[in-house]
Amino acid sequence: MPGYLALLLVASLVPAGQTAIILEQKAISIMRNIKGSATLICEILSPTFDNIHWYRHQEGKAPERLLRYSMLKSESVLDPGFSSEKVRAYKGKDNICKLILSDLQLSDSGTYYCASWDGRAKVFGEGTKLIVTSSNIPKKPPNPIFFLPTSEEINSKKSGTYICLLEDFFPGVIKTYWKENDNSHPLDAQVGPVTRVNNLYSQISWVTVSEDTLKKNLSYFYQHEGFDAGQGAKEIPVPSIAKESIKNNCENTEAKTKVFQEMHFANMSAFYTYSILLVKSTIYFAIILFFLYQKKATGSQGKK
Repeated sequence: MPGYLALLLVASLVPAGQTAIILEQKAISIMRNIKGSATLICEILSPTFDNIHWYRHQEGKAPERLLRYSMLKSESVLDPGFSSEKVRAYKGKDNICKLILSDLQLSDSGTYYCASWDGRAKVFGEGTKLIVTSSNIPKKPPNPIFFLPTSEEINSKKSGTYICLLEDFFPGVIKTYWKENDNSHPLDAQVGPVTRVNNLYSQISWVTVSEDTLKKNLSYFYQHEGFDAGQGAKEIPVPSIAKESIKNNCENTEAKTKVFQEMHFANMSAFYTYSILLVKSTIYFAIILFFLYQKKATGSQGKK
């Protein structure tokens, strides 16, 4: 299985100039309820092609093929274990092949890939993750928070690190990358794991660039089903950073940090003051109970 998954990954990343066929699956995820249906789209960018294969990969299992669809004959050949009532494919306009899944169950969740032979090897799309759920949690797009490079980092390392935190999104499938505005290839960025808090997800990514690149405009891209499952990534321009702006940014950051520290000190002081008063009140209450008990005991002995 690991070798097959490696094939999927390598095939999906074959450069455009080295293959005669390119398969695009623009939607990175689709969330549907039980008993519903889902339509997965594969766009074929090639002058000549015919058969499109659809695969499903579920975590912990080997990928399995669902069917083979002939774009020229408009007919499907299902693999064993699948019925036409459950899964079918048809040709859309503009060289698009669609896979339809009906009567969805939790067991249908997984990542679905379209694939085709280009004469030398089988080429795969990037895949679309189908999430079948029994809950009614609404989709929520991420909230991006940016952190700019510091003057200390730039002066000492001659480079700067941009950080973006995407928080509070659902479902937990997301795609991110950084670019220079005049460069079509993504930058070599680092992406952290998707973490879950309650029913919402977060992810952090960062990119370190040279001092010269800091003078250029960058763009941050992120794609999530909360916007539109069929559209591309959302772009956020990241302006170039001059030394003056870095200095002002650091000064503002230091000032904000000082305010936060003062607020933290005030909150801690209030907390400890409240704790002391609560302890004192507890002690006074215990003393009063003790004297009331003694008084009651003395009164009982007098009556006797």
